[in-house]
Amino acid sequence: MLNRHTITSAMASLLLLGATIAGAGDAPTLLKAKDLRWTGVAEPAGAKQAPLWGDNGSGDSAVLVSWQFNSKLADVVRARDTHIFVLTGTFTLEIGGRNTEFGPGGFAIIPRDTKHTMGCEAAGECTFLLHLSQPPAPAAEISSR
Repeated sequence: MLNRHTITSAMASLLLLGATIAGAGDAPTLLKAKDLRWTGVAEPAGAKQAPLWGDNGSGDSAVLVSWQFNSKLADVVRARDTHIFVLTGTFTLEIGGRNTEFGPGGFAIIPRDTKHTMGCEAAGECTFLLHLSQPPAPAAEISSR
């Protein structure tokens, strides 16, 4: 079982990863757990999130997410690759009729345009990092070299 120190250490590592992903020329982002800005989200009921880096609407970004037990978000399709790192609870992921459970330390990569259902099992609240990759460049911006 993960204790508060382990979770804090994992968060610190993930935040440093975020600073690295954001670009070598950017200043590091250092954020203590007590300074996270949690806000409620529409779905699933009772869910909240805290932004860690980036622009969730258009660029490479990550949020720390907390869901109540027995939560589910069905039929999600994103235009960007999604990476999930589970910190607490039992997180579930269903893709193509296959349901997989992830405990603390579990990791999933969901390719863009993949329909999936995410959930948090009845064992307790789930906390996970949700990272959305940089969107693919529009076809007009891609050139052959």
